[in-house]
Amino acid sequence: MITPAGLAEFGQDYSRSFFAQIVNIPIVDRLLYMTGVSSSFGIRSFLEERQFARAERVYPEIVEAYLQSAQQFNAEYAALAFVRGDLSFDLSEYMTQLTVPTAILWGQKSEFTGPEIGRRLAEMNPLAVRIFYYLDDVGFTPQLELPAVTIGIIRKFLPLLEQSV
Repeated sequence: MITPAGLAEFGQDYSRSFFAQIVNIPIVDRLLYMTGVSSSFGIRSFLEERQFARAERVYPEIVEAYLQSAQQFNAEYAALAFVRGDLSFDLSEYMTQLTVPTAILWGQKSEFTGPEIGRRLAEMNPLAVRIFYYLDDVGFTPQLELPAVTIGIIRKFLPLLEQSV
């Protein structure tokens, strides 16, 4: 798993944040979507300032992919539900149910959910979560920020997960 989080772990519910509450205001939500979520400038700014650890890793192709997704018919409903926190849940309530051998990779500079959240989640089920690995100088989405490094780490850990306990 890569930065698995429901954004409401251990009682720190994003949906109660100031920003999520602002987005719950009608008209403000649409204005935010048009200017921030479905524009190249807004997407790039968000990725550079909040999602990636280093702005120079935000390539035009990533921005374009987000933009194409944001401009699909009815895309605003999913995006605004995420931004408002409607999709948030506490993953810690489910970690003890995990039975599949698992490795968790977590960006050290993840702003949404810091690595201490990931460590706490992993410690809840040490039988299933066999590996917890911090990726230095990476944000919330290592698979986008450093895809080759992320793939290399996954390849390294897969054989370790296949071994019996």
